[in-house]
Amino acid sequence: MSTAPAPAPRGILKKAAVAAPPPAEPTPLPREQQITLHQAQQLQRRLEEEIKPPVPIETFERLTQLPRVRRPSLSAARPPPDDVREFLNAVQDFLPREYSDLIEERNCMGSCGYALCPRPRRSYEGEYKILKTGIAKTADLNMWCSDECARRALYIKVQLDNPSYIRKDGQMVVKLELREEEPKSSPQKPKDKVDELAKTLEQLEVDKKTQTTKDAASLAAERGDVGGLARQVEVTIHEKSDVAPAKAPEPEQEADMHLFIEGHKMTFGIDKDSDEESDDDYLPSTIRL
Repeated sequence: MSTAPAPAPRGILKKAAVAAPPPAEPTPLPREQQITLHQAQQLQRRLEEEIKPPVPIETFERLTQLPRVRRPSLSAARPPPDDVREFLNAVQDFLPREYSDLIEERNCMGSCGYALCPRPRRSYEGEYKILKTGIAKTADLNMWCSDECARRALYIKVQLDNPSYIRKDGQMVVKLELREEEPKSSPQKPKDKVDELAKTLEQLEVDKKTQTTKDAASLAAERGDVGGLARQVEVTIHEKSDVAPAKAPEPEQEADMHLFIEGHKMTFGIDKDSDEESDDDYLPSTIRL
């Protein structure tokens, strides 16, 4: 009986593991891509650290209800101090686009876009409006009740577009302030107007006398009067009353009658030593031979 061959003996020791080949080094990116990736990582980190949460809707609701106190003595030029404090504290956390949203929200409620103004906004019709300074879109004009409120609101927007920061309660916040109001001149009383007119007339009279003195001095200088101003002499002209009427001269002899023309004796071309006319009667004496 044949027997199968015995299997070859196996070792009890494990075979040594073959070391895996080292991983291939990643191919370095070009320098331009490395710079772009680094800038993107910095931008993402900055956005995560500095991005502000959106303004709550409750803040918009509070600012659209300003001013809370509405009295005839209060206006956008003289807002209540409490409303000013609430407005500036809330707008410090606004972005420029969020401030524009606040203006649009107030316009939807029919109010002026300036948060401290109690008046309604304008309602011009048409697409354009002709003004003294030019032509403007009615959509831009209707955002405010007046040009003064437009300047006040845009003054706040400029500070948000170009912020300057201050430290408040350990945090850096945007520094905001209201636009300084121009002092209005008080209306003049009728008596004040009369006094002002009298002073103006008096000043004109003084200026007239001063100009007369200057003109006299200039005239004296032109005439060579070194002694000072030219003296003014009053001259009175009277008509002479004892003037006799003019008479034509009478001829001395009748023979000279033909020499008179309208009462005047003609002596041209006549020899004084002789009564007879010379041959050169009609020749001037300067060209006689």
